[in-house]
Amino acid sequence: MFLASRTKTIHFVRHAEGTHNAANHAHGDDTPTLHSTPGAWTYEDARLTDAGIAQCLGLRASLAVAVSPQLVVVSPFSRALQTAHLLFANGGAPTAASTHSATQPASDSAAPSNIFDNINSSNSNNNYSVASLNNAPPFIVHHLCAERSGRYTCDKRRNKNDIITDFQPIFDATLDRIDFDSFGFPDDADIVWSPERESSESVSNRAIKMMEWLATRPESDIAVVTHSSWLKHLFAGFGGNVATKDKLNMHRLTGNAEVRSVCLAMHRGFYPEGEWKGDTFIPSHKSFHRFRYAPTPEALANMHKSVQ
Repeated sequence: MFLASRTKTIHFVRHAEGTHNAANHAHGDDTPTLHSTPGAWTYEDARLTDAGIAQCLGLRASLAVAVSPQLVVVSPFSRALQTAHLLFANGGAPTAASTHSATQPASDSAAPSNIFDNINSSNSNNNYSVASLNNAPPFIVHHLCAERSGRYTCDKRRNKNDIITDFQPIFDATLDRIDFDSFGFPDDADIVWSPERESSESVSNRAIKMMEWLATRPESDIAVVTHSSWLKHLFAGFGGNVATKDKLNMHRLTGNAEVRSVCLAMHRGFYPEGEWKGDTFIPSHKSFHRFRYAPTPEALANMHKSVQ
């Protein structure tokens, strides 16, 4: 038994279908993305397919009801960034109907009447409608939850500048804050990737370090958008004392756009970064935005065409 204050809920999300997933599935194995295969480099830092984008938009509706993360941590790979944005942009609020404009709420009950008071009319765009008042989570890019490196071209990321050039406008378009710099890119170029696969020990160590970092965060509900091999190595380190059925479920391969939620508990509690001022704890993480636009499904999908 643990006190509630000693626990966090972590929602691990594998990215949706990428172009590399589709190519490998069609071929029957991973040959299309093997670095020595002719044409394999077209899958470098693979992006989502149209089917992958559709997976995200379908999942978004159910997540809006079931999952309310205070923070979204995301791998620096493009397919993970796309998945994170498509699922949680605007706090995962239900996307607006495309017939509504930015100056018209989706319905009278969608937001309190004063939600429009501080919205700049110059932001009007036919692809958006004003969403309900919400504390949308910040996004933090973190290299510790990047996919297992090496051997496959899809697992080599692009340069930091190229990724930011693609994604900063997308997150800005939905008024979502994303921190690329604090933890996302130890180096501008991916100097870790090599023709040899990253060792299992290295991936497992990164996964444990990620869990230790999550334990320092002040948030109690966090989403982590990452990759199948990384998740496989993480979950392999746990489940030794649980029921066989639960262990098998924990250790199986995570599917595209699958969410697997766990409870992280520490007997001695968590020690977030921040400071106490009187009886109030002030965390060091960035404050949330208060006012948001809800993008239509069409607008979300079109934003990600530019990175395919």
